[in-house]
Amino acid sequence: MTIRAPQPEDAEAIASIVRAHNLPREWTWPEGKHGLVVANPRVVAFCILSETIYGLVIEELWEEQTREGFRGLSRLSKYIETIAQQLADERGEPLACGGIVRLDRATHIAALKHRDYTECATILEKIFQPRVPCDI
Repeated sequence: MTIRAPQPEDAEAIASIVRAHNLPREWTWPEGKHGLVVANPRVVAFCILSETIYGLVIEELWEEQTREGFRGLSRLSKYIETIAQQLADERGEPLACGGIVRLDRATHIAALKHRDYTECATILEKIFQPRVPCDI
């Protein structure tokens, strides 16, 4: 398995992973965002990363729902942690690393807690449903 920057030819494999996770059909790779893919030789996992004032933010982290995809996800997670540790070492100061995990992904939350991640924020949402036009 190889971890590398995404290439244009990875688009269909990434789109397939996105569809498998039932992400909104409008989902696209955010313009200007950096990321990584795990390929063997096709893409089996990917992430989008950015650094903010809060630390290294994992904006997207998804895998092909196969044994190989889960192995790729594990390898990618370890790689991200290696990057975060290297940055903290280079800067000589702590660096937070994390992202949003929806509450309905209990297995994902448990796996992160097992890797010593802790809850540090609460995300609140309000769902706005489209209004039905009224013909009067």
